[in-house]
Amino acid sequence: MSHSHSYMESHAPQNKRILLISLAIITTFMVVEAISGYFFNSLALLADAGHMASDSLSLLLSLFALYIGKKMPNKVMNFGYRRAETLVALVNGATLVIIALYIIIEAVGRLLNPSPIMSAPMIVVAVIGLIMNIVVARIMLSSDQSNLNMKAAYLHVVADTLGSVAAILAGVGMYFFNWLWLDALASVAVSVIIFRSGFNVCRTAVRLLMQGVPANVDIMKIEQMLLEPSEIKSITRMQIWGLTEDEIYLSAQLCFADNVDTKTEHSILHDLAKRFHEMDIHATLQNDLAVYFERHKA
Repeated sequence: MSHSHSYMESHAPQNKRILLISLAIITTFMVVEAISGYFFNSLALLADAGHMASDSLSLLLSLFALYIGKKMPNKVMNFGYRRAETLVALVNGATLVIIALYIIIEAVGRLLNPSPIMSAPMIVVAVIGLIMNIVVARIMLSSDQSNLNMKAAYLHVVADTLGSVAAILAGVGMYFFNWLWLDALASVAVSVIIFRSGFNVCRTAVRLLMQGVPANVDIMKIEQMLLEPSEIKSITRMQIWGLTEDEIYLSAQLCFADNVDTKTEHSILHDLAKRFHEMDIHATLQNDLAVYFERHKA
């Protein structure tokens, strides 16, 4: 097991505790904000509550991924259950996109037909929401930010903080200038942030589930590393995929020069595999079997 995976496991209890505390705070205030948005007729508050709802789901699913991801591989699930994190990311991203689109549609209706809003109570609730988001963000900063799951959850809270700021600005504008359209405009601004975040999460998750090369992998750099030894003529087959963005696998077949003996081949393959291991890439390297058998046939 690589150093990074041991590091992640050592931080698992702390990550779970942070997720549980954050989940309790976010979910509690999400309910308060949703009820307030309904009674005060504020779409901006409802938009922020919707984002908080997606955050609660994200935190809950992240907890689920941490628990199930620790299950050991078996004969049926050869790679274990680490892909649970990717599936969680896809569900979470899709939820964000749906919420964002729904709020934007509602905001267009509000812009066409503005309705009275209780701006003063809205400001109070939004300020409390901002304080809660800042508290949760500070708590989550102490988590393992090298873990994709934890980093994504933290970024959701940051987006929530921006949503609370937008709701406060909208409330102030309506309270002093009676700009009713500002509530709908603020909700659209928050929704754009939500949509962009959700779309990026979905795109990354689908790429991983389709066995694509993770976005944080430099293919050209890996090819250069494989061709660095002068004894290697070419790469005849290379595949790179990831269970998650931080658990990457590499399989490659290499064509050696005709004058390279078997012992030298094994030494070069061993050295390359060691270098990839230091980069936290699980590498399976071998010489091209077709070329090898042709060269060593009786």
